[in-house]
Amino acid sequence: MNEFDLLWKMMDEFMECECDKDFKTFDQECNRRFAAIEAEFYRQFFHTLKKTIDLCHAMECCEPPQTLHISLIQAIECTPQKKPAKKKRKKSVD
Repeated sequence: MNEFDLLWKMMDEFMECECDKDFKTFDQECNRRFAAIEAEFYRQFFHTLKKTIDLCHAMECCEPPQTLHISLIQAIECTPQKKPAKKKRKKSVD
């Protein structure tokens, strides 16, 4: 059973009053298990990101399809252009 399943089981037992732990002990155990799940998530996330970057570096560079280029240009041209708001000068009091 993985950490996530164990956590759900533990919460279910606590809610059904089938757990012999007090709330403080239960809370500490939950925090420990959540930390383990979070650490595993980040480990897997960064491993996947590293693998993706490695694969991208190994790819040959090629020109994008002409249809993609045209779509991007059209999207840029259709995007409303706004000038940045002018900063108001503070009036100096002499």
